[in-house]
Amino acid sequence: MMHGVDAGQVLQLAKLVSFKEGEVNFLKIVESDHMRFALLAFDKNSVLPEHPAPGDAMIFALEGQANLSYEGRDYVLKAGDQFKFDKGGKHLLSTGDSRFIMALVIEKE
Repeated sequence: MMHGVDAGQVLQLAKLVSFKEGEVNFLKIVESDHMRFALLAFDKNSVLPEHPAPGDAMIFALEGQANLSYEGRDYVLKAGDQFKFDKGGKHLLSTGDSRFIMALVIEKE
């Protein structure tokens, strides 16, 4: 089941999720036994603390810029970039002076 998305429309994913001051806003679009698809909006100076990926995952940077730490290596993600996580891969995301919006797909087992 898709939440908040109607059929027969052209969409811009980044416009479906809004920013919350000083926070990371999570908008679930699809949740099933096999996968999760969500949008996350990071306000300036926000942090998603380090955690292991619950399944193989892919993020799609839609807007802005974020810093990603994955398994001890640092990356900068910009709009148009994608990044794959292995199940269990430890990672964190943070923003500095930029807001950031991403789409997230997680494969569940």
